[in-house]
Amino acid sequence: MPLSRRTREALAGLVPVDTDGRLFSWTYAQAAYRMRQATRAAGWPGSWRGFHAARKYGGTRLYGRVKDFTRVSLFLGHASVDTTRRYVAVDPDDVAAEVEDF
Repeated sequence: MPLSRRTREALAGLVPVDTDGRLFSWTYAQAAYRMRQATRAAGWPGSWRGFHAARKYGGTRLYGRVKDFTRVSLFLGHASVDTTRRYVAVDPDDVAAEVEDF
């Protein structure tokens, strides 16, 4: 999954957890701890709610910019665009401005 410039900058400030340079060990607790550090470093204290929530949030933000479920599906690695449609939170008024002048 591609990372934003701000995320890459936040991760660059973390100390690797082993000599291979990995930032996360492969336990959920350790990875979540590191992500809490990264979100604080990015200026979002208290915002880390877990990996699934972060994926949904990222997919929702991307959809808000591109308005294209296919592209968001590629970003998230979903096999089906239908999964992405269920996964992404779409504002119920998303099309209101678009149809205003019909």
